[in-house]
Amino acid sequence: MTLFNLKEITVEDEKGKEYFDKLFRLEKVKQKLYLLLNPTEIYSEKLNVLSNEVIKLLLRYDENPIDDKYDELGNLNANINFIQQVILKAEWKRIVIEIEKGKKLESKEVSKIFQEVAENINKERNEKLFSKTS
Repeated sequence: MTLFNLKEITVEDEKGKEYFDKLFRLEKVKQKLYLLLNPTEIYSEKLNVLSNEVIKLLLRYDENPIDDKYDELGNLNANINFIQQVILKAEWKRIVIEIEKGKKLESKEVSKIFQEVAENINKERNEKLFSKTS
């Protein structure tokens, strides 16, 4: 998605129509993901929070240069990609273990799997995203 200076576009002009149409589609995808994931799991919750931040950033008008938003958007995108990767790999690992055991895992066991997968992918990013202060 291209970033625009929101001061220069409106819903009526072509750039504005396209931009806000893309934002609407992004919101739609975000809502579908929310419905597919378990909102009580911390990684799913964080994915939803970060997705909301992307949309807010794309709608935010301020006097800061657009380049500043690109940096922030890039960081949000990296965090979202990390969390998506953790969710996919952890869920796959959970399913394999449940099949092997022949029973559903307890919440603590699932949380442990998520934590292990996240640390294997990127321990520093995981600690930054899920530190006690965030």
